[in-house]
Amino acid sequence: MKNVDIDTLQAFIYEICEAIKERALEAKKEKDKAEKHRDKDKEEHIYAVGRLMGFNEVISIIQQTAESLGIDLKDLKLDDIDPDKDLI
Repeated sequence: MKNVDIDTLQAFIYEICEAIKERALEAKKEKDKAEKHRDKDKEEHIYAVGRLMGFNEVISIIQQTAESLGIDLKDLKLDDIDPDKDLI
């Protein structure tokens, strides 16, 4: 395995967290949109809810792991999102 310098690793983690948060917020919008049409597009609504639940779980895991390791959520740009409030 190739050795990766710490700056590259930090940039990678930052970019991953930012992309996950961005996609999670998009999934929330899609779920809210599907909520309005849930009777017409039941499968679309079920998919949107499931996708959002997945993002909720992933961000929760990242935040919990970061906090247990003493990593400030601000450093990951995940301090401004609460999965149990913002991603349901």
